Amino acid sequence: MTDIQYWEDTLTEEIEAIQNILDGVPSLSDPLERASAMEEADDRLRGAAGTKRSFKMEIRLVQDINERRRLEGTLQTMDQELRTLKADLKALQADENRGELFVAGGAGGEDGEQDPTMAGSNMLAEAAALQDKTQDS
Repeated sequence: MTDIQYWEDTLTEEIEAIQNILDGVPSLSDPLERASAMEEADDRLRGAAGTKRSFKMEIRLVQDINERRRLEGTLQTMDQELRTLKADLKALQADENRGELFVAGGAGGEDGEQDPTMAGSNMLAEAAALQDKTQDS
């Protein structure tokens, strides 16, 4: 029973840690810090998946049916939380990638601001060049 409690506590702590990391990402202004935080959250999500497997294996060893059902319900709740965190991470990564796309295609104007017309023109020119390369090959 102590093994089950260990895995349950570990999984709970990992979920809280991932949630804290993801909650802090929007407040980070440096793109490198944001990328690092998202990478750490992704690594912790993978670790939590392993912990979840161990917890599930320990639940299978429980003899008491009522206790097993209670633990399976707890596992199901934690699994749903992990899926939600994974979806949140994917959304943050998509937002970050979308932002990089617009920054990469932009042309700097006065005072370092981007000129939207030039940014759009640059992105279209890059897309046309890529399409030409594809047709040539």
